[in-house]
Amino acid sequence: GRPWPPQPRQPQLPIAVPQQFSPPQEVYASFPESTEAAAAPSAPLVPSACQLRLAKVAVFKPIAVLAGPGECGAVDAVLLERVILPDQAKVTIAPPATLRCAMAEEVALWLREDVAPAALKLGAPLRGLDNFDSYECRGRNRVHGATLSEHGRANALDVRALRLANGEGVGLTDV
Repeated sequence: GRPWPPQPRQPQLPIAVPQQFSPPQEVYASFPESTEAAAAPSAPLVPSACQLRLAKVAVFKPIAVLAGPGECGAVDAVLLERVILPDQAKVTIAPPATLRCAMAEEVALWLREDVAPAALKLGAPLRGLDNFDSYECRGRNRVHGATLSEHGRANALDVRALRLANGEGVGLTDV
């Protein structure tokens, strides 16, 4: 399988969430991907290379920029609604998860390549994922003032349970 969680391409130092959040960043001026959109706000958004790949295996809505307080936020984010399995069956993400596109792509591949085949061994096909938490600007473990959680960068998905076609729910701590 694939490494979990997906590793960032460049190492990042931990960032502390300030005690008092700063105002939202100016549409992430430091990210080159956002400068084109900021320069031409009336122009239609062009799907990223990631979104083009993701469209082959998932149903989602693009989110150009998540601008949160302090260091929270992301570019090229999506609202992941469903993952399309190799047999064209769909796995519903409930509620839909707000993730960076690259993270959504890894979640889709994980569900397609690892979870769906494993679910069949439990007696029914995979049909849903209960999303406990995705993008949320907060410190790790919800500790105020702690190092920024990956949830604040749209790099995390907390799974409550998996849903099978027979209606059975499978918690990740179930034997």
